[in-house]
Amino acid sequence: MAAVESLERKKARVEEANALLSQLDEVTQKAVYIATNMFLAKKDTVTADNSKGGVGNGF
Repeated sequence: MAAVESLERKKARVEEANALLSQLDEVTQKAVYIATNMFLAKKDTVTADNSKGGVGNGF
């Protein structure tokens, strides 16, 4: 049941983020998109490094 609640919370956060993003102009939306992808790529890299026993940067 906790997984269902977690999924519902995530969906609510996505809906809220989409509502906020839709209020921005196109250039700012693109900047947020790029920054988000960079953030997630960095997070994935640090997670992969940590799972291999490497030392991440404390991200």
